[in-house]
Amino acid sequence: MGIIAKQGILNSVFSYIGVLLGFLTIVYVQPIFLKSTEIIGLTRILVSFSFMAAIFIPLGIGSVTVRFFPEIKNPENKHHGHFFMIFLFCLLGSAALSLFFFSLKKIL
Repeated sequence: MGIIAKQGILNSVFSYIGVLLGFLTIVYVQPIFLKSTEIIGLTRILVSFSFMAAIFIPLGIGSVTVRFFPEIKNPENKHHGHFFMIFLFCLLGSAALSLFFFSLKKIL
């Protein structure tokens, strides 16, 4: 069996194990430790919100990095400040999302 086929099979096995573990955790373990349905719902909303926020906060800087970093890569010049720019984009995205939600707090 080739290396790629072996890695594909292992990847499938671990994916199914992860799905099974997630199912068991959500269906059986959470109701034991989190007694009320309101708390379970709140935890699921918080997890869903964190996944959505993780999409919007970087403001697409990952695609910019993949596209342009090989061209500006220069260890002597510390990559022309690209990593600092990544930090600034994420900081700006966090601030914009925070301001957006604070403005919604007044409306709701």
